[in-house]
Amino acid sequence: MRLLRHLPTAGRPGEFNGSRDVDIHESWRQPPFPRDAAMNATLNSLLLDPPNRVFSSSLKRAQKSAAHVLRESNLKREILIEPLFSEMNFGEWEGLTWCEISESFPLESAHWLENWLKSAPPGGETLAQVEIRIKKALSRCAPTNKDLIVCHGGIIKIFLALESGNLEMLKTQIDHHSIYHVDIDKIKTETLFF
Repeated sequence: MRLLRHLPTAGRPGEFNGSRDVDIHESWRQPPFPRDAAMNATLNSLLLDPPNRVFSSSLKRAQKSAAHVLRESNLKREILIEPLFSEMNFGEWEGLTWCEISESFPLESAHWLENWLKSAPPGGETLAQVEIRIKKALSRCAPTNKDLIVCHGGIIKIFLALESGNLEMLKTQIDHHSIYHVDIDKIKTETLFF
């Protein structure tokens, strides 16, 4: 199964977008579109091995990214919206940079840095809650290794960790509009974050 991170967003660099419905960056909204090595590799992957189905997070940055890569690769696929593939909810921290978070939430941010595997930002989700909804989406959508899911950096990291059983995968750098491969048959059924 291929996982594609959405295009760059219109948000400020370093801000926690999470479940906020921010748009893609204006440079990707109308032609001429930027073309870089990551986008070329993504389009080549889709052309050489077209996905059977295309799923997208319900957030507009993922939906617009799915529409963009399908249009650019001349593939006619319905985009199947799955809200459970949306990015982790960072609660009261959404829209803020880490510098702003540490200034406004000094105790909470220090606690989260020490316990990020088990704790949630104020009003946000834990990794365990995100794992539960990803597995619920997998059960509901039943994707195969021939499908594409357009989603978010945090969600892709969790998929990589679930496939390998290795929490170190949560530290993987996930680039915009880049494809990551996960073998759906290797997704661990046991819980990883409890």
